[in-house]
Amino acid sequence: MADRAAIAAHLAAARPRAVAALVAWCRDIEMAEDAFQTAALRAAKNWPANGIPRDPTAWLLHVARNAARDVYRQRARQAEEPLEAAFRLADGSQPQAEEALDKARFRDDVLRLLFLCCHPSLQPGDQVLLCLRHVLGLGINDLARAHVTSADTMQRRISRARARAQARLGAGEADIKPGERAGSIAQVRKALYLMFNKGYGASHDEQHLQPLLVREAIRLARLLVSLFPGEPESLGLLALFLGHSARMGARLDAAGSLVTLPDQDRTLWDRGAIAQAAQYLQNALRSGQVGPFQVQAAIAAVHNAAARAEDTDWKEIHCLYLALEALEPSPVVRLNRLVALSRLQGPDRALAELQELVETLADYLPFHAVYAGLSEEAGRRADAVRALRAALDCHPSTEERIFLTSELARLKDGAGTGRS
Repeated sequence: MADRAAIAAHLAAARPRAVAALVAWCRDIEMAEDAFQTAALRAAKNWPANGIPRDPTAWLLHVARNAARDVYRQRARQAEEPLEAAFRLADGSQPQAEEALDKARFRDDVLRLLFLCCHPSLQPGDQVLLCLRHVLGLGINDLARAHVTSADTMQRRISRARARAQARLGAGEADIKPGERAGSIAQVRKALYLMFNKGYGASHDEQHLQPLLVREAIRLARLLVSLFPGEPESLGLLALFLGHSARMGARLDAAGSLVTLPDQDRTLWDRGAIAQAAQYLQNALRSGQVGPFQVQAAIAAVHNAAARAEDTDWKEIHCLYLALEALEPSPVVRLNRLVALSRLQGPDRALAELQELVETLADYLPFHAVYAGLSEEAGRRADAVRALRAALDCHPSTEERIFLTSELARLKDGAGTGRS
């Protein structure tokens, strides 16, 4: 028997490779998406009783391919034409394409799909939307909520973007010319960053940590670095992934609750991954072309260098966040800088500046969690309780909900601070 959380995690991890392989196979984004959904539904019925197969991606591909072939057969019958006419594969040679699929060459197709979604003929916003929808599998309703629009409007926007990408695919123009590549690589890095974050901190009642998805994002970042070695930001991205993933083993306690960074058992951190991250970051910084991912990797490196939470060099971290704000200003970066500021100047100064972010980050769970922590440190327990309740309204993951509920109960009971 397999539990549904494990099945959901395997489906999420298998999705990028499976959909990418199906697109490469049938050259039809919508068909690939529909076929994968069919396979995922069959997995949801089959796996709880029979267990998760040894290679979930191969299982899903086999089922999805058969589902797609059924659709093509139906189309051929309706059009009264040979199957081959309705089922045209990438190079027109169906047996070879199926053989490639069976031989698991699909494992390197994800980057190709990411580059297709990030084709320079598409608007930057649409590029990210296609990646979120077709690579990570985010639902239309989730995307609509994130972009404050209706589901119908989001569906139409994605359909238009997909049609443009499909036109490139159908015309054999999916590959990007070298002169157009720089902008697309930047968007692909953003898509990988979103993939990693989904695996490292999911929300909406999903499993908070999804190691399979994290490993896939790291694998693709390594592949990106190997294909385009002259890109320091790609090295920075890989360093960032490794620096954060090194702490995965310490992020949950035995009860399944999140463990905040100051309270983590640092002996559980992966020192090998931390060393690799430091090396990749050094290689990136030698270029002299510093970008946002390199700065974020540097912040992670400063945290990782502290043997104890109280040894953290907050002055250096604050300086790095100032640099990051200059490169890529955003309310979230500012929020993180204010956490560093609170460690240097106390919670009151940071809380005063946080007021300016209340409206902008009203739906952002970490904002309320930070607000609660700083309010408690400042002796404002009632504010801390209100902030924790607001955080619970922000669609936390199961592990986040356990943590926030525990913190709320502790504060309401009048227990002392558990934070350092």
